[in-house]
Amino acid sequence: MKNKFLKGLVASFALAVSGVVNAGLIDYGSSGVSNDGTLANGASIVNDSYYGLNALSTSSNSRLDFGGDLTEFDMLGGYSFMTWFKTDTMGYSGILQFGNCCSPRNGYSLQATASGLRFWGGSDLDNSNYNIFTDVNYADNQWHHIGVNVGDNGLTSIFFDGSVLASSLFSNMTDTSPSLAQGGLGASVAPYIGGENVDGQVISATKFYDDIQVFSRSLSNSEWSLAASQDGIRGDVLYMNFEEPVDVPEPSTLAIFALGIIGLASRKFKKQA
Repeated sequence: MKNKFLKGLVASFALAVSGVVNAGLIDYGSSGVSNDGTLANGASIVNDSYYGLNALSTSSNSRLDFGGDLTEFDMLGGYSFMTWFKTDTMGYSGILQFGNCCSPRNGYSLQATASGLRFWGGSDLDNSNYNIFTDVNYADNQWHHIGVNVGDNGLTSIFFDGSVLASSLFSNMTDTSPSLAQGGLGASVAPYIGGENVDGQVISATKFYDDIQVFSRSLSNSEWSLAASQDGIRGDVLYMNFEEPVDVPEPSTLAIFALGIIGLASRKFKKQA
């Protein structure tokens, strides 16, 4: 009977610890809750990267979800967001999804289309959709540095390997809050990396991401080059290079409590013996 009781406590403790270890929580940033993410639906960290050894890999609706205080992603003024990206298939899917459409329309995103890249954004000021579409072949199985810069005046540009592919002036896009995004056309609620686009579309092809960054300011062309370099400037809102191992959080209170109970029970049984 004593042994059964102890075995039960040990099993409970193992389950508690296992739940912590397998949570999939990662933190590759220097500070801030926006640097925390959870691997969802089969997303993984793989040994295929532009810099270093590791990168994020997604396919279909697998993604890296962000939680916590999402107001760190909210923008008032200029901002920039970017990643190194690689795939071998053109098609509709999410890439950097810091927003969701369409009730209400909040946040900002960069997405893949069947012919190129798309910026989508939703403004707090007018609850309107803002889009830029551009044709480019990103699916040559080579790494490309892609992203969006929103100027202080709302001039919004899609960057591809250091060059501006397309721009539009959206004065209201300087005021947008991903933290207010709700479930929209897609099944996923932003913010996340990979997964569906804002229309709920996604292809099954494998995609890779490295050096994901979000800045709470607009970058100059020269700063874009620095942000793309290995030793350049780093995003103040988000920076993930996937070079650190997946964090294993400290044991939960439940796990520590279970361990304490095991110790007390063990002492009690020894005294009875």
